[in-house]
Amino acid sequence: MIASDLKDAIKSEMNSIESGSEPSVYSSAFDSAVSTYIEDNCELSYSWSATDAVPTPDPTISFTASLSFPSFNIGNATSIEAWAVLLQAAIMSAVIVPDDSTFLLPPMIFLLTNPLVIPQSGLTDPDEAMEFVCDKIVTWIKTLINPTPVPGTHLTYTIPTPGAMMVSIS
Repeated sequence: MIASDLKDAIKSEMNSIESGSEPSVYSSAFDSAVSTYIEDNCELSYSWSATDAVPTPDPTISFTASLSFPSFNIGNATSIEAWAVLLQAAIMSAVIVPDDSTFLLPPMIFLLTNPLVIPQSGLTDPDEAMEFVCDKIVTWIKTLINPTPVPGTHLTYTIPTPGAMMVSIS
């Protein structure tokens, strides 16, 4: 994920709105741009270790996963600090599933270690200010690595040793 690409996605969505539209239209467009960009561009990598009953180790040692948002509604806030809390909650609601359907795992989740903080930028150029905000969002998402092992199965390899572990977000 790249901050300038997220900014461009938001700008593109906003530019498609008819002038004079209700504020809720802009809010929905922003939500849609952010959620779609993250779903399309967030790359989640996992390590994998399991054996079968013999025990023979699974030759597959890693996999990728995708995320989706069942509902992504940030809504309006009274301050940028309050807005960051709403955005954080929306992103943390992600459903993470392996790209390879031969992996059977319980829901995988992000680990929140630090809250999303978006300070006032002091920038007067709207494009620079939006990229500043997008940089904070992308940087924060990349900190959500959850190293907790997730037990599961892959084909005949049903004994996790320890199973799946998130290793990177890019």
